[in-house]
Amino acid sequence: MVDAARNTLVYLTYADRVIEGSPQNSVTAVAVDRTIKIPLR
Repeated sequence: MVDAARNTLVYLTYADRVIEGSPQNSVTAVAVDRTIKIPLR
């Protein structure tokens, strides 16, 4: 996903299988230098 207002890439991973009572989910945001334009569709 792209947060265009903040020029940031957002990565989301998820698992639909529950392991030891908790699904394995993760969210990471990576800031991109403002001089680099992230292409949007």
